[in-house]
Amino acid sequence: MIQWRIDNHVDTILNDQSAISRIELFEKLVPTAFHGHTKAYQRLYIEKPDQMNIDEILKTFIIEEMIQGHIYCLEYNCQQIRDFSRQLGQHIETFVVNPPTVFPVIWNMIKHYFLDPVTKTKIHVLRKGHETTETLLEYIDSEQLPCEYGGNCHSCSTSPDCLPNINQPKLLRYLLKYHSFI
Repeated sequence: MIQWRIDNHVDTILNDQSAISRIELFEKLVPTAFHGHTKAYQRLYIEKPDQMNIDEILKTFIIEEMIQGHIYCLEYNCQQIRDFSRQLGQHIETFVVNPPTVFPVIWNMIKHYFLDPVTKTKIHVLRKGHETTETLLEYIDSEQLPCEYGGNCHSCSTSPDCLPNINQPKLLRYLLKYHSFI
C-alpha cells in the first residue's frame, strides 16, 4: 500500500501543478459535487461514476491521466475529511450508495486486509432502497439529501438532471478560493 502511494505520487499530488491544471477538464467529465451538509454540519460530497461521459474521457485522457485525476479527487476529499475530523474532534462517516455488483468482493478484501478497525466503522456500504434512505436520514436532514436518495432536495447540483454534464469547474473554483498552493 505504501509503495503504491509512492509510485503514484499520492502524497504530493495536491501540490502538483500539472495535475491541478487537468482537474478542471477532468471534473467536467466526471460527475461530482459538494452538496449541503450532514446533521453534524459535515459537507456532503457526491460522486456518480455511472454517469461519466466515457467516450469523451477516453478521447481526452490516457489511462494514467484518468487514474491520476481520480487519485487527486480522492486525496483532496480525504484531506478535507481529515481536516474536518480534527476540527470536530470526531470521525467522519462515509457512505457508498448503490455500488456496482463487483464492489462487495473488492470491499471485503480491502476491509479485511488493508483497513484498521476504526476506519471500517466509519464506512457504510448501502444498496439503494428503503433501508438506505432510513440510514442516510439518520445522518442527513431530508432538506439536505437529494430526492434520488430519499430526501426532499429536488433542485440541487446533484439532481439527476443537473449532474451528468457539469459545465462549471466547481472543485477547481473551490480549490482556488480556499487553498494557497494553487
